[in-house]
Amino acid sequence: MTETEIFAFADVVKGLQRVFPKRWDEHEQAQLQRDYFKALRKFPLSQVAAGAEAWMQRGKFFPKPAEWIEAIPKRQSAPDLSVMSDEQTREYHCAEALRYKDKPCGCLSCREAEVTEKPLRFVPEVNPDGTDRRVRDGVRDRIVVAGHWAHGFELARWYAAKGEFYEQFYALCAKKGAR
Repeated sequence: MTETEIFAFADVVKGLQRVFPKRWDEHEQAQLQRDYFKALRKFPLSQVAAGAEAWMQRGKFFPKPAEWIEAIPKRQSAPDLSVMSDEQTREYHCAEALRYKDKPCGCLSCREAEVTEKPLRFVPEVNPDGTDRRVRDGVRDRIVVAGHWAHGFELARWYAAKGEFYEQFYALCAKKGAR
């Protein structure tokens, strides 16, 4: 899990607390969430949530971190996925921390496409069949969609597609509201 997922993790913890109620004051509650987050951070949020669901079905009390980890379903390996290189991993983690948006770029490609005032976007990579290209993040032991920072005309196309989406969305909203 990443720091950006702490609120989603808190929701998972609250779900467990609804099933296994305990009386904690606010300080104890916050400390519990921090401690459990640290203990479970090496797992993707989806696996942590699946472990909570599994524990709800078989546990009798609120799980200790070791019990929660034990309840996490074992992932089936995906041997056909490539592992990101160190450079790709650093770039992906940086993009994730920036929420896939970075400050504008003044490179030649971006100047030619006239997008020097637009923030860069980290965009997903796709396979020839149009599906997302998935790779393994070896550092955080999870499967992610490969991506790269869009520059130049690719970035311009991204913003054009975003603009078209919102035009269609608002037109549809206006149409629905008129009825």
